[in-house]
Amino acid sequence: MSTYENAPATLLLATSCCCCGRPLVDAISVETGVGPECRKRYGFNEAQGPADWDAVAKFAEGLDFPCSGGDARKAVNVLVHRVAVGTAGDVVKTVGAIGALGYTKLAARLASRVAKVTITVEGEDLAIVTAYSEESVNALRSVPGRRWVKNEGGRGGKTTFPLSSRRALFNALTSLFPGAYGVGPKGMFQFAA
Repeated sequence: MSTYENAPATLLLATSCCCCGRPLVDAISVETGVGPECRKRYGFNEAQGPADWDAVAKFAEGLDFPCSGGDARKAVNVLVHRVAVGTAGDVVKTVGAIGALGYTKLAARLASRVAKVTITVEGEDLAIVTAYSEESVNALRSVPGRRWVKNEGGRGGKTTFPLSSRRALFNALTSLFPGAYGVGPKGMFQFAA
Protein backbone atom coordinates (compact mmCIF):
# COMPACT_ATOMS: atom_id res chain seq x y z
CA MET A 1 0.00 0.00 0.00
CA SER A 2 1.36 3.39 -0.98
CA THR A 3 1.50 6.00 1.75
CA TYR A 4 2.89 9.51 1.92
CA GLU A 5 6.03 8.26 3.70
CA ASN A 6 7.00 5.85 0.90
CA ALA A 7 5.71 7.82 -2.10
CA PRO A 8 8.39 8.41 -4.79
CA ALA A 9 8.13 12.21 -4.48
CA THR A 10 8.66 12.06 -0.71
CA LEU A 11 11.90 10.14 -1.20
CA LEU A 12 13.32 13.23 -2.95
CA LEU A 13 12.90 15.36 0.19
CA ALA A 14 15.87 15.84 2.47
CA THR A 15 14.72 15.13 6.01
CA SER A 16 18.02 15.45 7.87
CA CYS A 17 21.01 17.76 7.47
CA CYS A 18 23.79 16.14 5.45
CA CYS A 19 26.37 17.98 7.60
CA CYS A 20 25.18 17.11 11.12
CA GLY A 21 22.25 14.69 10.78
CA ARG A 22 19.71 16.79 12.70
CA PRO A 23 16.13 16.92 11.36
CA LEU A 24 15.38 19.66 8.85
CA VAL A 25 12.33 21.70 9.81
CA ASP A 26 12.14 24.69 7.45
CA ALA A 27 11.51 24.80 3.71
CA ILE A 28 14.93 26.19 2.71
CA SER A 29 16.70 23.49 4.71
CA VAL A 30 14.58 20.72 3.19
CA GLU A 31 15.23 22.12 -0.29
CA THR A 32 19.01 22.42 0.19
CA GLY A 33 19.62 19.43 2.46
CA VAL A 34 21.53 21.59 4.96
CA GLY A 35 20.22 23.23 8.14
CA PRO A 36 20.64 26.95 8.86
CA GLU A 37 23.48 26.58 11.40
CA CYS A 38 25.44 24.24 9.13
CA ARG A 39 24.91 26.56 6.15
CA LYS A 40 26.71 29.27 8.15
CA ARG A 41 29.33 27.05 9.79
CA TYR A 42 30.41 25.13 6.69
CA GLY A 43 30.34 27.89 4.09
CA PHE A 44 27.26 26.76 2.17
CA ASN A 45 26.15 30.33 1.47
CA GLU A 46 29.42 31.56 -0.02
CA ALA A 47 32.28 29.82 -1.80
CA GLN A 48 35.70 29.90 -0.17
CA GLY A 49 37.43 30.11 -3.54
CA PRO A 50 36.83 30.19 -7.28
CA ALA A 51 35.40 27.20 -9.11
CA ASP A 52 37.89 25.05 -11.03
CA TRP A 53 35.64 23.85 -13.84
CA ASP A 54 38.28 21.52 -15.31
CA ALA A 55 38.55 19.71 -11.95
CA VAL A 56 34.75 19.68 -11.63
CA ALA A 57 34.52 18.02 -15.06
CA LYS A 58 36.99 15.30 -13.97
CA PHE A 59 35.04 14.58 -10.79
CA ALA A 60 31.73 14.63 -12.68
CA GLU A 61 32.79 11.84 -15.07
CA GLY A 62 30.30 9.03 -14.55
CA LEU A 63 27.90 11.23 -12.58
CA ASP A 64 24.67 12.37 -14.18
CA PHE A 65 25.70 15.98 -13.74
CA PRO A 66 26.25 18.75 -16.31
CA CYS A 67 29.40 20.73 -15.49
CA SER A 68 30.24 23.26 -18.14
CA GLY A 69 31.39 26.42 -16.37
CA GLY A 70 28.05 27.79 -15.28
CA ASP A 71 26.76 28.86 -11.91
CA ALA A 72 28.81 27.22 -9.13
CA ARG A 73 26.11 28.00 -6.55
CA LYS A 74 23.43 26.11 -8.50
CA ALA A 75 25.79 23.20 -9.12
CA VAL A 76 26.57 22.92 -5.39
CA ASN A 77 22.86 23.03 -4.57
CA VAL A 78 22.24 20.04 -6.86
CA LEU A 79 25.18 18.02 -5.54
CA VAL A 80 24.52 18.68 -1.85
CA HIS A 81 20.85 17.79 -2.26
CA ARG A 82 21.89 14.48 -3.84
CA VAL A 83 24.09 13.72 -0.82
CA ALA A 84 21.27 14.70 1.57
CA VAL A 85 18.67 12.41 -0.02
CA GLY A 86 21.09 9.56 -0.67
CA THR A 87 21.12 9.71 -4.47
CA ALA A 88 24.68 11.00 -4.91
CA GLY A 89 25.89 7.76 -6.47
CA ASP A 90 29.67 8.04 -6.23
CA VAL A 91 30.05 10.08 -3.04
CA VAL A 92 33.82 10.48 -3.52
CA LYS A 93 33.30 12.15 -6.90
CA THR A 94 30.36 14.21 -5.64
CA VAL A 95 32.28 15.57 -2.64
CA GLY A 96 35.32 16.20 -4.86
CA ALA A 97 33.17 18.20 -7.27
CA ILE A 98 31.77 20.29 -4.40
CA GLY A 99 35.31 21.12 -3.30
CA ALA A 100 36.37 21.93 -6.88
CA LEU A 101 33.42 24.31 -7.13
CA GLY A 102 35.09 26.38 -4.39
CA TYR A 103 33.07 25.10 -1.41
CA THR A 104 36.03 23.53 0.37
CA LYS A 105 34.70 23.79 3.94
CA LEU A 106 31.45 22.10 2.95
CA ALA A 107 33.30 19.38 1.02
CA ALA A 108 35.58 18.69 4.01
CA ARG A 109 32.58 18.44 6.36
CA LEU A 110 30.68 16.08 4.05
CA ALA A 111 33.77 13.90 3.66
CA SER A 112 34.31 13.69 7.42
CA ARG A 113 30.63 12.93 8.03
CA VAL A 114 30.55 10.06 5.52
CA ALA A 115 34.00 8.61 6.29
CA LYS A 116 34.39 5.65 8.65
CA VAL A 117 38.17 6.17 8.83
CA THR A 118 40.32 9.29 8.96
CA ILE A 119 44.03 8.96 8.16
CA THR A 120 46.51 11.80 8.71
CA VAL A 121 50.27 12.01 8.35
CA GLU A 122 51.98 13.22 11.51
CA GLY A 123 55.71 13.44 10.95
CA GLU A 124 56.91 9.88 10.28
CA ASP A 125 53.62 8.30 11.39
CA LEU A 126 50.13 7.66 10.07
CA ALA A 127 47.40 8.46 12.59
CA ILE A 128 44.09 6.60 12.32
CA VAL A 129 40.80 7.66 13.87
CA THR A 130 37.78 5.38 13.62
CA ALA A 131 34.89 4.20 15.77
CA TYR A 132 35.86 1.77 18.51
CA SER A 133 35.09 -1.91 18.15
CA GLU A 134 36.80 -5.04 19.46
CA GLU A 135 37.13 -6.29 15.90
CA SER A 136 38.96 -3.15 14.73
CA VAL A 137 41.25 -3.12 17.77
CA ASN A 138 42.23 -6.74 17.17
CA ALA A 139 42.80 -6.21 13.44
CA LEU A 140 44.89 -3.07 13.95
CA ARG A 141 47.00 -4.77 16.63
CA SER A 142 48.30 -7.10 13.93
CA VAL A 143 49.86 -4.18 12.00
CA PRO A 144 53.56 -3.73 12.83
CA GLY A 145 54.52 -0.63 14.85
CA ARG A 146 51.03 0.13 16.19
CA ARG A 147 50.83 2.61 19.11
CA TRP A 148 47.88 4.11 20.99
CA VAL A 149 48.19 7.85 21.73
CA LYS A 150 45.73 9.32 24.26
CA ASN A 151 44.25 12.74 23.68
CA GLU A 152 45.19 15.48 26.12
CA GLY A 153 42.72 15.33 28.97
CA GLY A 154 42.63 11.54 28.90
CA ARG A 155 39.46 10.87 26.86
CA GLY A 156 39.80 9.14 23.52
CA GLY A 157 42.83 9.11 21.29
CA LYS A 158 44.20 7.78 18.05
CA THR A 159 46.19 4.85 16.82
CA THR A 160 49.48 5.59 15.06
CA PHE A 161 51.62 3.50 12.74
CA PRO A 162 55.00 4.11 11.12
CA LEU A 163 54.85 5.05 7.44
CA SER A 164 56.68 1.80 6.67
CA SER A 165 53.54 -0.13 7.77
CA ARG A 166 51.15 1.62 5.39
CA ARG A 167 50.56 -1.40 3.12
CA ALA A 168 49.73 -3.71 6.06
CA LEU A 169 47.60 -0.96 7.59
CA PHE A 170 45.63 -0.39 4.39
CA ASN A 171 45.06 -4.14 4.00
CA ALA A 172 43.75 -4.34 7.60
CA LEU A 173 41.46 -1.33 7.08
CA THR A 174 40.16 -2.73 3.78
CA SER A 175 39.20 -6.01 5.49
CA LEU A 176 37.54 -4.11 8.37
CA PHE A 177 35.63 -1.60 6.23
CA PRO A 178 34.90 -3.13 2.80
CA GLY A 179 33.16 -0.57 0.60
CA ALA A 180 33.31 2.16 3.28
CA TYR A 181 34.61 5.69 2.77
CA GLY A 182 37.73 7.15 4.30
CA VAL A 183 39.52 10.48 4.31
CA GLY A 184 43.28 10.55 3.88
CA PRO A 185 46.07 12.99 3.09
CA LYS A 186 45.08 13.00 -0.59
CA GLY A 187 41.35 13.44 0.05
CA MET A 188 38.35 11.15 0.19
CA PHE A 189 38.50 7.53 -1.03
CA GLN A 190 36.53 4.29 -0.87
CA PHE A 191 37.87 0.96 0.35
CA ALA A 192 37.48 -1.97 -2.04
CA ALA A 193 34.36 -4.03 -1.41
